[in-house]
Amino acid sequence: MDLLLCTSRFGDPTTSYMPLLATELSERGHTVYGTQYRPGSDLDGIRVDSISVPHIKTPWWAGQWLLNQMLPGKLETKVAELDPDAMVVGASNIVPGISAAKTHDVPAIVVIPGLGFTRYNPLDLAENKSPRFRSLPSSAKIQYPFIKSLHTEYTEHLQQASEVIVVSEFLQRCLHQTFAVESQVVRTPRLLDSFIANKHSPEYILMVNPRHRLKGADVFVKIARQLPEHEFAIAGDLPNDEIQAEAESLDNIRLFGWVDDMKSVYAKTKLLLAPSRYQEGGGPAAVIEGFANGIPAVGTDRGAIPEHIQTGGEVVTNIDNINEWVEMINTVLSDYETYADEAKQISTEFKSNQQVDEFEAIIKDTVQSSK
Repeated sequence: MDLLLCTSRFGDPTTSYMPLLATELSERGHTVYGTQYRPGSDLDGIRVDSISVPHIKTPWWAGQWLLNQMLPGKLETKVAELDPDAMVVGASNIVPGISAAKTHDVPAIVVIPGLGFTRYNPLDLAENKSPRFRSLPSSAKIQYPFIKSLHTEYTEHLQQASEVIVVSEFLQRCLHQTFAVESQVVRTPRLLDSFIANKHSPEYILMVNPRHRLKGADVFVKIARQLPEHEFAIAGDLPNDEIQAEAESLDNIRLFGWVDDMKSVYAKTKLLLAPSRYQEGGGPAAVIEGFANGIPAVGTDRGAIPEHIQTGGEVVTNIDNINEWVEMINTVLSDYETYADEAKQISTEFKSNQQVDEFEAIIKDTVQSSK
């Protein structure tokens, strides 16, 4: 089949959904094309065309609305040129991608790997993400006309998609409640071999990539303070100087900063913590990378985190209750081999071959049904 994948940018296939999907489908013999409107990476054997759009400095939601006005015509030209059998459309291209597909009568499959396209308020924990003016932060309130228009456009175009794919049951519920759209769950494909260490000598309790304040680095530091008998480590940059100073003040926290090769970190990790305060739509990738190494996890009950952890760890329901964190950590460590075995088994659900098999089958069924 000839397939056109539309996204904002193609990044590293080891960490990004759309470039991995493009690479895997190409290796299976499909002719794969890509479009992006931001500078991205080259993909071996795949033609990726950059669509030029003016760079206009605007607030985020207003800028997304403008892109939805500028991109459809450019994408329609590309679809007419390539004449694909199907389009795979990323969340950032829902409106222009579906518009172009409908114009040329091409089946379109939308992929939703997270909540970014509709996270108007990061602190809103409702599964219905329809914009509510009173609950929006000030930065979003001043963009409310654009947000309201975007929500209407997303609803209209998602309902016109041939299929909608999400990566978690949590996202499936969110899309149903927010846009009245039915979707299928296909887990995020991961190239797990890229993260599996050859040897393991577990030493510390790890948190990965806490760069945003809502990732819960403050909670992680408090846990470390309460468990001085354990070694802790953070891979990635911290969100602010205050938390950085608190972490540096503790003798049992190692700060690795940015790490290019996570194998070396996972080789010395005995437990992963995911203390996220916001809803992880696709779940934290580090949990699955850790699971592939037989590393259990303890995380919050936000978003898709519990779906990822399953029986490979424990879930905390009160994020700010450090005693609950300590209890769950001790529970896992006291029966470590059982949790580690469960974690490794769960990681197989995310292997790229298995997930791309499911995705490819959906594409084939969609194309067949459209004839």
